[in-house]
Amino acid sequence: MKPYAPRKLMPMNTIARKITGIALLSLACGLVAGSALAVNTVSNMVLLQDGNATKALIDIAEKPSFKSFVLAGPNRAVLDIDAVQPLAMSALPAPNGLVLSVRQGKTATGIRLVFDLAQPANVESRVLSDGGKSRLELSLAPIARDPAAILSQAP
Repeated sequence: MKPYAPRKLMPMNTIARKITGIALLSLACGLVAGSALAVNTVSNMVLLQDGNATKALIDIAEKPSFKSFVLAGPNRAVLDIDAVQPLAMSALPAPNGLVLSVRQGKTATGIRLVFDLAQPANVESRVLSDGGKSRLELSLAPIARDPAAILSQAP
């Protein structure tokens, strides 16, 4: 058996450097985690009927940067929201009115919400702010069909 040999102690400057390195690493990790938590979040999303129109109401922590547009074949409304985390799949609303389904995808700058529509629609969007919280309102109104055009297409 070897006799117990005392360990050499590290010089104080080496210990101080290691502690400083650990403290800086912890601070950096905290800043990264803090910035990830600061991303704008959606707290609620519902679809409501308002006369002929269907409205998507999306509650967001901060005023968002967004754009909306419609696509045909199949009929869809698209809403791109920048700097927002994707919603949980369970948070997506059930079909209502013109909206047959809602799906989402992550984009390079935020999220894209796609509303599958029962028929062609016009889209209007705006942000309502109240006490520091924002609500993004997407209004989908069916495009009125001209009865004369429908009759002229009949056989």
